[in-house]
Amino acid sequence: MYLFFVLLINSFAFSHEVKVIKKNGEIHLQSSDCATLRNQAKALNQWDKHQVTAIQISPCHCEKGVCDLNVNSVVPHWIREKQGTCSAFDGPNCWNSSLVSSGILPHLRYTSPEEMSFWLSSPLCQERKENEPVQPGDIIAIRTGKTEEVHGFINLTPELAFSKNGYAQGTLYQLQSPNNVFAVYDVPPNCRRVYKAPTENLKCQNYANYFKCDSIDSYLMKHPWKNQDQKSTWDALSNMDCEISALALTNTGPGMAMDLMKSSILAIQKLTNDKIAKSNLSDEDRFYWQGIRIKTGALLEQMDMLPSKPSPQ
Repeated sequence: MYLFFVLLINSFAFSHEVKVIKKNGEIHLQSSDCATLRNQAKALNQWDKHQVTAIQISPCHCEKGVCDLNVNSVVPHWIREKQGTCSAFDGPNCWNSSLVSSGILPHLRYTSPEEMSFWLSSPLCQERKENEPVQPGDIIAIRTGKTEEVHGFINLTPELAFSKNGYAQGTLYQLQSPNNVFAVYDVPPNCRRVYKAPTENLKCQNYANYFKCDSIDSYLMKHPWKNQDQKSTWDALSNMDCEISALALTNTGPGMAMDLMKSSILAIQKLTNDKIAKSNLSDEDRFYWQGIRIKTGALLEQMDMLPSKPSPQ
């Protein structure tokens, strides 16, 4: 009788697990029932901020206790491209994939913990309070101590999340179970939803904060550039960001020589330090210059992980 109840409990615990597979290049979800899969599809569609209206979800099919649903049409386009893939070199990491997924950063590459902390504490993001409902697309920041960054990934449902578990060349961009991510980063169940820092009685070495974030495009629509020098610096750095990303992901050589690109980034870094040192900056100007400076540091770190002579285009 005891064995029967153990099996029954285990069957219930795992009955709604969701498996992610690719069939003919398209993303499918599998589980024990169609209702669970449709919930995942709705969350994926809600996550894609570029979708103005809900997309018709494909029919769900069940055979021998396994249900299958094609969700390719409701997955954000860059997730369709990167699901189950890895980068050509070390660098592209969890913090970056979280910020790119949220529309804060435009390109996949290395993001430093300082860059992650900067954006999560910026006007673009707001931490969800303890009893506030979470939404698909929220950033989950795994932290230790006093908000020291450990990992970042995207919340979708209790059964599904999006994460890149590391910066090493072989780590994959993956839709996966959030419980798997929490296990990898040693976050116990009672520490997986915390507001600010955990209380002492929780005894959380690692814990998770949830953030809702606006995209940088949305923020710029409300707070357009007022300083042309600032905008041109931002654009120039974004162009180099794009080339560095292409090299890190695919080993496609940049149009600009690596040493020249590094010198340009160092010059921008010095410019931003000089700008930030001024005491008469508005809060908005200071925020933009700080964002540029933080990005220069992360790009230089990514460049240190790349070959000095990339493959020719």
